Amino acid sequence: MGFLTVKGECKQYSGKILFGDDMLKSISAEVLVKSINTKDASRDKTITSKGYLNTKEYPIIKFQSTSVVKEKRKDFLIGFMEIKGVKKEIKIPFKLFFLKDKKRVQLMLQTKILRKDFQLDFGSMDTLIGDKITIDLLIEGKNNQK
Repeated sequence: MGFLTVKGECKQYSGKILFGDDMLKSISAEVLVKSINTKDASRDKTITSKGYLNTKEYPIIKFQSTSVVKEKRKDFLIGFMEIKGVKKEIKIPFKLFFLKDKKRVQLMLQTKILRKDFQLDFGSMDTLIGDKITIDLLIEGKNNQK
């Protein structure tokens, strides 16, 4: 049996990032689940169907940070992720970069979640799908700090 990694992206999302004293203070974000794109329309339809992510009942994935901490010289964002109505606290390592004389900011985050923590059980297909979902984010924007 072979292993396959499927990559995808979300095309519709919104969020807010707050900074203070050149430090990340908080993040809130929402992703429109039906905007998931794995470059395979049939797979996307299955992923967003009632048996999987159920976009009709749960159209949005949410994240709201509660704190930013430093541990062993690494920065972490702690907050609540909500998928399919299940809200769990997660810890996300991140790197923050200021670009072009601090007028732009870049935030890199990567974490893994256990899909079963969010009740992402897929019936007969469950054994074919890995237990972990990797989330990679690269966010770039204006730095409005004075």
